Amino acid sequence: MNGIPEAKMSEDAQSVNLPIGTEKRSENKNIIGKRFYKVVVIGKDRQNKEHRWAYKCLCDCGQYTTAYKNQLEHGHKKSCGCIKSEAHMTHGLTKTKEYRTWKGIKERCHNENSKDYVRYGAKGISICNRWEASFVNFLSDMGTAPSEIHQIDRKDNLGNYEPNNCRWATPREQSCNKRNSKIWHIMGHVFDSAISAAKTFGVHESTIWAWCTGKNRTKIRPDCYFEERYPK
Repeated sequence: MNGIPEAKMSEDAQSVNLPIGTEKRSENKNIIGKRFYKVVVIGKDRQNKEHRWAYKCLCDCGQYTTAYKNQLEHGHKKSCGCIKSEAHMTHGLTKTKEYRTWKGIKERCHNENSKDYVRYGAKGISICNRWEASFVNFLSDMGTAPSEIHQIDRKDNLGNYEPNNCRWATPREQSCNKRNSKIWHIMGHVFDSAISAAKTFGVHESTIWAWCTGKNRTKIRPDCYFEERYPK
């Protein structure tokens, strides 16, 4: 009419009543199937008044959520909201012994300026990805410390900080699990320290040493000896 040709419409443009060339860029780039932080886009959900699509996403925690393409690509939508929930839980525990322990592990494993880094991170000791990512994961695996004197302890002193290699231990238990610790074989019994052996046999700790080494002019007993817990 009036000599003015009607604008041609593409299929996508017709569906939203937009002329060719004005389709939203969000329609030109398929993001279905792509991962953004903790969510994977599984399909389109709905359009808003500006004809922008909201996408349905599945979060790693198992919950569904929706988000716009720009929210996902610019990092404004990273989860269904569980990240914020976890952050809130963590924040509520930042003054606890368990949280300080978790922070300390990360410090000595990763921070080269930490005074303890030379004995941990520099020697290849690391923290597992599960604990590195979340204090809540650490707390879930380890539970709360049995008492204020308990400290985190690696069962294998040469191993990493991970669920199957860590325990809450007393100072006494930790002292028996150092890199220079010994395993004591006394008269057919095995002990983690000379003190434990001494208590069992009702003698002084120095006597256990003497039975094993011949010190103080004591004859070495053939059934008493020790070995390094962590051979060099």
